[in-house]
Amino acid sequence: MNFEEFAQINEDFLEMTPTQMIKQIEDTNMGDGEKIAFKMWSKTYPNNGVGEAGLVKRISEYLNVDENTLETLIDVHGGLPDAIQEWGENNLNEEIPIQNVSMCLYAEDREFAYTTYMDLFRIMTALERKWLTAFILKKTRNGTDDAVVKKMISKCYGFKPSELKKASNFLSMDELITKVIDEGSIEFTPTAGRFMKPMLAKGGTINVRNRRWCDYKYDGIRAQIHNGEDGITIFNRKGDDITNKYILDLIPNLMEICDPVDWIIDGEIYPIDTDGNPAEFKNIMSRIHGKTDEVIYRNPVVFKAFDCLMYGGQPVYDSNLDTRLDTLKLHFDETILAETTEINNQDEMNEYYNKAIEAGFEGVIVKDPNMSYAFGSRSKGWLKFKPPMVDIDCVITNATLGAGKRKGLFGSYEIAIRDDDGLIPFGSVGSGFTDDDLIMITAAYKELGANRIIIEVKGDMITKNENGDYGLRFPRYVKYRDDKDEPTHMKELKI
Repeated sequence: MNFEEFAQINEDFLEMTPTQMIKQIEDTNMGDGEKIAFKMWSKTYPNNGVGEAGLVKRISEYLNVDENTLETLIDVHGGLPDAIQEWGENNLNEEIPIQNVSMCLYAEDREFAYTTYMDLFRIMTALERKWLTAFILKKTRNGTDDAVVKKMISKCYGFKPSELKKASNFLSMDELITKVIDEGSIEFTPTAGRFMKPMLAKGGTINVRNRRWCDYKYDGIRAQIHNGEDGITIFNRKGDDITNKYILDLIPNLMEICDPVDWIIDGEIYPIDTDGNPAEFKNIMSRIHGKTDEVIYRNPVVFKAFDCLMYGGQPVYDSNLDTRLDTLKLHFDETILAETTEINNQDEMNEYYNKAIEAGFEGVIVKDPNMSYAFGSRSKGWLKFKPPMVDIDCVITNATLGAGKRKGLFGSYEIAIRDDDGLIPFGSVGSGFTDDDLIMITAAYKELGANRIIIEVKGDMITKNENGDYGLRFPRYVKYRDDKDEPTHMKELKI
């Protein structure tokens, strides 16, 4: 498949529903370009540092137009890809294999990516230029995402959606696509060192009527820790390798107290004060964003394990929670084990909940002892209970510059949550931020722009005005959620 054909498919997608898109791919023979196409639609290629400003500079020089002129076209047409398409056709129109474009997207460094982009740009049609630009900026806006690609694979290769969903908990989209097309299989063998999507807790009302396990709800970073042939690796909730942020404290401690066999444990890393008590979440931000050891290790942290997925190379995630907890207690030092107690009724849960709050934790997680570990699922087997306050994850849609001591920084942010049709505005938030929070979020917003940053916001209640607009009463910023890709969905709120 050449890139002109692929670009036309993407252009057609703009007028299609997901169902129509899937049907078109089912009926289209993409030949040896199919794997690359699926990977491009899933955006499995890395962020190589190419940005719109850099493209505008280079395109302006090549077309011999002022950058301001191109910026005006961008504003008029709603984005750089569409502005480029409107600029006109290139008469060279050489046939370009889709593999050549893939080389640009998977470039190892930014300068090579820019060079390859411009080499392609010079010989492309306007339509090809549009979609090359859209893909390198990851701003395709044509409805293609992981969910749609999985459905395409299901239709084209005969795998059940449930099979693909399960496999995607163990395999990245890149690995999943490769195995399907190259091997015709999605078999997988979980191993130490390979991230697996963690099980998540649901919120809501909890009525304890029989035996359950109850954990403290820690306010920190979810951590899946692996020990294998390459040593200890720490993954966050999204699967990012964050090991290098804990080289000087957690890693040596784990190496000293844990057996030198293959194991995988699940838990939370949270900040503590000088007395060992839970500290504010903001204290762990230096671990996330720090660049030097002085900043990274500014505040102490601890790790607490609350589940075991593998020990001695033998998976235990299919076993019930009782067995997994027994494995933890038998093979791991009690100093890294989470505070877990057995409860049998609502009164016992309330007592443990009050103990958790008094100790400075967020709340509790109530767990079914009979359930196996449900990878990638927000399961009813784990129910979280926190103080009765509205707590939602919001995407920042706009920002307003502050005044006074906030001059030069964005001081308030318009926020939104999601429903099936898109984003729903949910008012704005301008309180709860420290100076460091504002510096960090201002920098992130300038780099990423609108609809790319998720923050946690809490309020006393959800409000709705006479125009039907939603908001929060007394909204306060809680923390930056770079561990999440999607804001809270409307259906999760009881409105």
